[in-house]
Amino acid sequence: MQESLTFNQIAKDDFIKESMCDRGFNSHNSPETIKKKVMELYDIAKEDVIAEIKRSLQDGERYSLTFDEYTGNNKRFMCLNVHGQLGKRWNLGLIRVWRSQTAETLKKLIELRLRDFQLSWEHIVAVTTDGASIMVKLGRLLDCEHVICLSQTLHLVVGDVFYRKEKEIVEDDTATSTDIDENDTLSDLDLDGQLPLPSLPDNADQLNE
Repeated sequence: MQESLTFNQIAKDDFIKESMCDRGFNSHNSPETIKKKVMELYDIAKEDVIAEIKRSLQDGERYSLTFDEYTGNNKRFMCLNVHGQLGKRWNLGLIRVWRSQTAETLKKLIELRLRDFQLSWEHIVAVTTDGASIMVKLGRLLDCEHVICLSQTLHLVVGDVFYRKEKEIVEDDTATSTDIDENDTLSDLDLDGQLPLPSLPDNADQLNE
């Protein structure tokens, strides 16, 4: 079964309807009815999260945020997570990003979503993001600590070493580190390429002597 099904596809998919009936659930033929049911469930889950956050606020807790952009079906979203003490975490859902955003606009979008869950920037002590330029600029606008994700940075470093584009692999077995273009940057990465590692030169045994 594919991901990102529309309400209309769910309403018309025979496999989904049969599976729901087999499990004792009612299936619906109307996309509007399915959407209404989903939103009702969302509202219940949202109220549970708000109540839980309220209780932790009364205990004097403060939180950190993690968020990143996600693109699916040519649509852009930002996923926002709130982290509490003892590993507690709440996902505040996806924020639709309609076009290219400035750091100021992203800050406002996050602020509005926090407000939906009765939170504000004064409850946030730290924010963790990737190292994208817009995130770095956003960090300068915040009054809390801004941390660049170390795992994402290491991922880019490893990708830069092992998965360069084929044209960037040095074929000359006499090449040294000074022969590599000093202008190579992380923007040249092809992390999905899964390129094979270059083979050892014929005189590899002599190089080890």
